[in-house]
Amino acid sequence: MNFLNRPSRMFSRRALSAALLGIAGQLVGCGPISTIHYIQQTKAELEAAETADAEHLAPYEYTAAVAYLDKTREEHGYADFSVARDFGEKALKFARSAHVKAMEAKADGALPQPPPASDINVAAEAADAVIADSEADEPVLPTETTVEGDEPRLP
Repeated sequence: MNFLNRPSRMFSRRALSAALLGIAGQLVGCGPISTIHYIQQTKAELEAAETADAEHLAPYEYTAAVAYLDKTREEHGYADFSVARDFGEKALKFARSAHVKAMEAKADGALPQPPPASDINVAAEAADAVIADSEADEPVLPTETTVEGDEPRLP
């Protein structure tokens, strides 16, 4: 056991310990680096989900992923990296879930549902009414009143 107490062995032991500690630290990840990783991965997964039409086929998961991604960026901006990493994990989880759910729905033959016809008719009627009102009215000229009670005058 004398060979463990030699200075050269102690130095190599310390170097090995430091190296292992450094590797373990890198595996865990630095706060800003891991947060940026989650942001990039979530953005990529959301793009894939958008191509699968996840906004319509998996609206809950897609919306949650976008909201968590925004919160991740916000917390990263405040340098609260631990909280940002937690939100980043959730954002990535929801983005992946939205992508998978949308792909499964497409495979099952589901298509995004259009709004009900009654909503479209109501909106069309309202637009027609606005157009009809604007065509029937005479043009309104801007007026300016200098003192309360005076007659309006053109600018």
